[in-house]
This record gives sequence, C-alpha cells and structure tokens, in this order.
Amino acid sequence: MTPNLTAIVADDQAVFRSLVERLLKPDYELLASARDGVELMAFIRAHHPDVVVSDVRMPHLNGIEAIAR
Repeated sequence: MTPNLTAIVADDQAVFRSLVERLLKPDYELLASARDGVELMAFIRAHHPDVVVSDVRMPHLNGIEAIAR
C-alpha cells in the first residue's frame, strides 16, 4: 500500500531522527529530515507536509518556534 500522507522529521540527534523515520515509513512518505529548526522551516516551506514530527530542543531555532512560524 502506498502512503498517502507526507511527513518531515526534525531532530538534532541522528539516532532519534533515524528511529522516528523508521517508525513513520510504513504509513507516511518521508519528504525530508531536518537537523535543526532553521532546516525544518525551509523544508516545511518547500514541501508542505501533512505531518511534522519535531524535537523541542534543537540548535539555532527550537521545534516549537519553528512550527509556530
């Protein structure tokens, strides 16, 4: 079955990003993987995902601030 929903994952720790990606892959098309809030904002603007899974504490811009913008 092909996933219909799209997602972006954001976490500054590669291990956690990878884990969340593996959990989402069966049901979501992963569009991008961000390492910080600045990357996350750029990916959201470029890809318009259905779902964003983000760490709260990340360098440059935290997850809450990135989603709020």
